[in-house]
Amino acid sequence: MRLTLTRSGPVEGFPVPGCPCAICSRARRAGVEDAPARLESSAGWAVGIDGKVIEGSDRAEHGFWSLGEGLLLLQMPEAWVLWAPQAGEFGDEVLESLAERLGGAQLRAVFIGPAPGSSNAGGEMPSVGCARTLARLRARGAIGASTRCLLVGLGHAETHPARLDACLPVWGAERGSAGTVLDLDEKQSGNGPRGERILVLGGSGSGKSAFAEQLLSAAPEVVYLATGPKPRTGDTSSEGAGEVEGEAPPTEHAEDEEWAARVKKHQARRPSWWGTLETIDVADPLRNDERAILLDSVGTWLSGVLDRCGAWEDRPGWREQLDAEIEGLLTAWRERSAPLVAVSDEVGWSIVPSTESGRMFREELGRLNAKLADATEDVFVVVAGRLLKTEP
Repeated sequence: MRLTLTRSGPVEGFPVPGCPCAICSRARRAGVEDAPARLESSAGWAVGIDGKVIEGSDRAEHGFWSLGEGLLLLQMPEAWVLWAPQAGEFGDEVLESLAERLGGAQLRAVFIGPAPGSSNAGGEMPSVGCARTLARLRARGAIGASTRCLLVGLGHAETHPARLDACLPVWGAERGSAGTVLDLDEKQSGNGPRGERILVLGGSGSGKSAFAEQLLSAAPEVVYLATGPKPRTGDTSSEGAGEVEGEAPPTEHAEDEEWAARVKKHQARRPSWWGTLETIDVADPLRNDERAILLDSVGTWLSGVLDRCGAWEDRPGWREQLDAEIEGLLTAWRERSAPLVAVSDEVGWSIVPSTESGRMFREELGRLNAKLADATEDVFVVVAGRLLKTEP
């Protein structure tokens, strides 16, 4: 049997008629046009974007299980397929119901799109909700290396198409376009998440951290490696003892309370299943932790190492100690095979610092960024929320 995605747009179509937004305007300029998503089978039946089955010539051997509004599990003799073109991020009840119905089987394909009305508030792409669903399905074993994951129903709220294109290979997903065919009689290999190193550079407030988090949205397990001061409790987890709900945990130094508040803010926008490790000793987790790692940031790591080496006060031997620390980081970085996304600042584009220590930090971070880039598959620069991919 063959399943064909004959249309792939959102419920309102794309571009939206009469909409003056930049995304719709660019789509018209490029001649892009798509109607609400629809999946048709070679057996004669079809499924619309609302999840309703359109009667066809033969559906006797097929099961159609509704898991919620617009969310349909298709059971065929050859495979299971999930149709969720406007489901976004699944709730626990849906995930449990799906797992029960699958009974340990894996999905052959997932067609998933953002929930209607999803916005890009805070710079987050609506498709991130889809990626988080893929992460939770992977964690439960419902999708694996042979599952084909296709994003459909993408509309004008998806304001960063280049950012989405950069995320898709890391998510182990692809854009579902009109004409995409899934042949259930043929053996297939899915697009599993790539275990590569990615370096994200940008200035302050550019959106680099948000993009780095989006890259790992489909990973079933992620460690957020925060390279800042540890909480005073000595607990390196994000749920340290003595933490007051709604407040940032106190840190080792009073002047670092701003950093703790920043970590708390980042935690609030990340999925609940992500873990947090706050340390500047990053080489060990890079070498030994097989979960996906988000290292944020290289700049704060370097600042902490310079402090530990006594660089600020020009302590004898600090240069040799710094070189050793950097080489340890680079060695762990080069040897890592599990997914790694790291964030670093581009401070060399700003004004020349007025202090000697500021100028030293700028030069050291610039050199470190260049060394990390040489050992990295992909390097992205974020400017005003827009994405630039650099070439090696």
